[in-house]
Amino acid sequence: MTGKEIVNLGNRHVGETYILGSQVPKNNKSWKGPWDCAEFVTWIVFQISGKLYGCNNDLGNPAVADAYTGYWRNDAEIKGKIITVEQ
Repeated sequence: MTGKEIVNLGNRHVGETYILGSQVPKNNKSWKGPWDCAEFVTWIVFQISGKLYGCNNDLGNPAVADAYTGYWRNDAEIKGKIITVEQ
């Protein structure tokens, strides 16, 4: 998974509906919104890597796993790895 892949997939969804608190089925590759910010990024990561990140249960069912900014912070602190911009 690369930053370029993340940005490219995200760019394909620019202009779609945003609704705070929307839950997104991360395993639905055809999802077109509505999106919540954390759900959007978690959906992208799942589409590219097949892994949940930033959810209340990263080992749970991707169709109903709840993504949240605070869970992203927790995962970054526990599972994260700092990389350079070049990487």
